[in-house]
Amino acid sequence: MTELRGLKWGQLCKDLLSKEGLDILSRGHSLQWCLSEGLKKQNFVVINSGGVGGFIIEFHGVRFYAHPQHYQHIFSAWRDYPLGKIREGDVVVDIGCNIGAFAIPASLYAKRVYAIDNDGEALRGLGGNIKLNNRNSIEVIEAEFPKEIGLAEFGKVDYLKIDCEGCEWLMNPEWFEGIRLITGECHFETKEQRKRSRWNDWENWFGQNGYEGEVTRSGKGRWLHFWMEREQ
Repeated sequence: MTELRGLKWGQLCKDLLSKEGLDILSRGHSLQWCLSEGLKKQNFVVINSGGVGGFIIEFHGVRFYAHPQHYQHIFSAWRDYPLGKIREGDVVVDIGCNIGAFAIPASLYAKRVYAIDNDGEALRGLGGNIKLNNRNSIEVIEAEFPKEIGLAEFGKVDYLKIDCEGCEWLMNPEWFEGIRLITGECHFETKEQRKRSRWNDWENWFGQNGYEGEVTRSGKGRWLHFWMEREQ
C-alpha cells in the first residue's frame, strides 16, 4: 500500500493534467496507470518495476513490462485470438507481434513461434518480455511483411495470426494453403484500407476450402476479428 504522507497534492494534480499525464491516460485507457505515474514523479513506489523502470503486469500466468501505448493488447490477445486452439508441436507465425501479447502466451503451447514486426521499439519491448518469461522458443524477426519476408520462408505453418494494420490486404488467400488455423484482425479504418480490402476474396476462399470459424465485426465496421480452422 502506498504511503501518502508528505505527498504534494497540488503537484500531483498538475502532473496528472500535464500533456504527458493526459497522453498516458488517452493511450493506456487506465486512470490507475496515470495516477501511478504521477506518484512515481514524487518518488512514491507504487509497483515493483523489476529494476527496469516499467510496470510488470501478469495475466494468465504471463508477465509483461507494460507500456501505456500497448497496455490494452496484453488483455485483448486472449479475447481476440483462439490461443486455446494451439496444439503441442505447432509452428506458429505471428505477423504484427508488437510486444508479444500473443506470441509469448502462444509459446506456452507451440513448438516454435516466429514473431514478425517492423516496429523496432515494439520489438525491443518484446525482447524484454521474452527474457522476463524465460521463453526460448520464440524467434524474433524485424521485417516488413510481406515485402521483406513471406510465409514460404517458414516451411510448414500450422497456426497463423495476422494483425499488421492494413498489410493483410497485400496477402493472397492462396498463401494460406496448408495452414490449419488462420486468425487475425482486419482493418477498414481508412479510405485506402477499404479500397484495398480483400476480405470477400478471403471469405470465399475459406468457404471453398473447408474452413469454419467465427467472425466478429466492430459496431462501426472499422475492423473485424476472425478465426478459421480446417481439420487436417
